[in-house]
Amino acid sequence: GASLINSDTFTIGSNGKLFVIGSTVTNTGTVTVQFLLEIKSGGTFTNQASAVLTNNGQVLVFDTLSLLSNAGTIDNGAFLNNFSNGGVTNEGIFNNKSTGSTDNNGFFINMAGDTIQNDGTFNNASSTPMLNHGILLNSVTGIFQNNATLTNNGSLTNNGTVHNNSSKTINNNGTLLNSNVLNTTGTVKTTVSGSLTNAAGTITVNSGGSLITEGSTLTNSALITNQGTVEVKASGSFLNQPGSTLNNLNQVLVNDTSSFSNAATFANLSYVNVECGSTFTNSDTLPNSGSFDAGGTFNNAPGATLTNNTGGTFDVKGGALMTNLSQVTNAAGGIFINSGILIDNDTFTNLGAFT
Repeated sequence: GASLINSDTFTIGSNGKLFVIGSTVTNTGTVTVQFLLEIKSGGTFTNQASAVLTNNGQVLVFDTLSLLSNAGTIDNGAFLNNFSNGGVTNEGIFNNKSTGSTDNNGFFINMAGDTIQNDGTFNNASSTPMLNHGILLNSVTGIFQNNATLTNNGSLTNNGTVHNNSSKTINNNGTLLNSNVLNTTGTVKTTVSGSLTNAAGTITVNSGGSLITEGSTLTNSALITNQGTVEVKASGSFLNQPGSTLNNLNQVLVNDTSSFSNAATFANLSYVNVECGSTFTNSDTLPNSGSFDAGGTFNNAPGATLTNNTGGTFDVKGGALMTNLSQVTNAAGGIFINSGILIDNDTFTNLGAFT
């Protein structure tokens, strides 16, 4: 097919259109889109290292094998749509500016060492997983809508708002740092090679959603509200750090020789299950107003408070071990069941039912 090479300044004006149809455009200078750049029928637009593509109009990537390849800088200040079967590869800097809207319905790959920064609206809706091997930064003004699968093998930092929508998935095999708002009605899963830190933000697990820590570590230093499922599995660790809060309104599961450490406030209003072989350590405040099944090892550390409130049930299962080195209170109207081993080395106050 035909080819076009720009090594200086090329502007597609306010009524201008550039169609890359089964052909190749290579930019080593500056291309500015004021109206329309359309890549289709196997066409390729290559933005080489140190080159700049600025979009103030529309950039459309259509069809199988059509490709927008960036090794320089793309500044999207308007509308960029990667249609089904189209492709975007980033080996440079991809800026979706505060006025920008990026829709991904094809394949989108951010390579190792390279950067996507979203200051505007980014919608991932592709049937092909979006892959981040580099740096994906959602800034304070950024809104990232995940309506498909996002796989993070690099660094994902959220300083804005991330919505992981119903039945959709974020697979975190790298580092995920949340400092603002992360809502999930789908699945956010951190695997053995990854880590998730809620540094200064809010994670909300909505009804039907799940936050899974599989053989990895989740560190909460802010607020997590769970209306779905929080699960720690495959020898994973959940660290609820000093000053943080975990509010459980549905279910928290600690499975498969995993560990849960509460050094702040963990308010259970629904259901917690610590499976046999797993460990739960409370070193601060644990008010239980729901059902808490301690089936593994439960440690109430020095300085900690465990209160089984009116209407709450705390059950030390058969074969389980509970050690109290501080304060346990079973309030009036609370039910405390011990079918395992309970070692009390400090203060246990029973005002309710104890069996």
